[in-house]
Amino acid sequence: MNAETVRDQRGRFLRGNPGGPGNPHVRRQSEYQTAVQEAVTPERLAVLMRQVLKAALEGDMTAARVVFDRVLGKPGTESSEPLSLDLPQVTTAQDVLAAGSRVVTALGAGEITAEEAMKLMAIIETLRRTIETADLEVRLAELERSMEQ
Repeated sequence: MNAETVRDQRGRFLRGNPGGPGNPHVRRQSEYQTAVQEAVTPERLAVLMRQVLKAALEGDMTAARVVFDRVLGKPGTESSEPLSLDLPQVTTAQDVLAAGSRVVTALGAGEITAEEAMKLMAIIETLRRTIETADLEVRLAELERSMEQ
């Protein structure tokens, strides 16, 4: 395909467009990953983990962190406990303000972590955008009706 036949009159890609070159390194990365998986057998991994555990028991704190991360999970991983925070129902822009204020208050009081607050605020922001979109849709429909008259 030449440059003129890749896009239509509106600039959109035509059917059958091969796309870009992709990631030129992905094949090599795949080869490396395959080589590592073939070299690291379960038996070798067990031997390596015993050596890391031995180093941890001898006081190597980096090794101890590796052991804890593998056995207990890395710190800050999601809790299986549901978040219990009483938030107002969010249906208006004013509700968004109230919900956001509640999250900030809970964070300040130590009821929730910063990570939990960020997640909640992201949800509240999504609700805000949804409300804004719905409001714009109503306003646009009213404007269109008024222009028809």
